[in-house]
Amino acid sequence: MTFVYTVNRQGRTVSVTAGGEMDVAAGGPFGSMLCRLAESEPTERIEVDLGALRFMDSTGVAALNRAYRTTGRHGCVLVVIRATGVVLRVLELTGALTHLSPRAEAGTDQPSA
Repeated sequence: MTFVYTVNRQGRTVSVTAGGEMDVAAGGPFGSMLCRLAESEPTERIEVDLGALRFMDSTGVAALNRAYRTTGRHGCVLVVIRATGVVLRVLELTGALTHLSPRAEAGTDQPSA
């Protein structure tokens, strides 16, 4: 399984684009990288674009949840955008989308990806 990601920083906003398959081998390191983004430099927002991700297991969900908690402690907002297919379904089934979606950030009760 192949997993790739890119990171682009513009000021205090970071865009992370993930693609491929996020499994047990990739989830932990990816989550740690997201945490470091908020810890290393002043960051207000991290957007994680999952539009090119074809697969994600519970390890990926755990990594995103851990990063969400860690970034929040640093005053940073982490949101997931463009999740589709099986990745969107996994986020919905686990309830993670309720706090990781941009609508959760805005305070609305309808999650979207």
